[in-house]
Amino acid sequence: CCNCVAISASRRYTMEKYNLSSDACDYRLIRVNNFLQMLACVCDILAMIDGSFRQIAHIIDMIANCFYHTVSGCMSAQVKYGCI
Repeated sequence: CCNCVAISASRRYTMEKYNLSSDACDYRLIRVNNFLQMLACVCDILAMIDGSFRQIAHIIDMIANCFYHTVSGCMSAQVKYGCI
């Protein structure tokens, strides 16, 4: 239901349990992901108001989803690696 929350919580728990720290790049990737998700949301709202935004909203959604899945894959790998 809330995949992003589950992955973030698992990563956070694993990092605290094994006394690991995040890299500055991790935080940058998470910020970019959050920005893209918010931009996609704003574009979707604009597309509801003005139909001319529909195509750009679809493109931004696809970019945001690809970036999200890449970042969540990295987070899952960190959890797996942290448990080894």
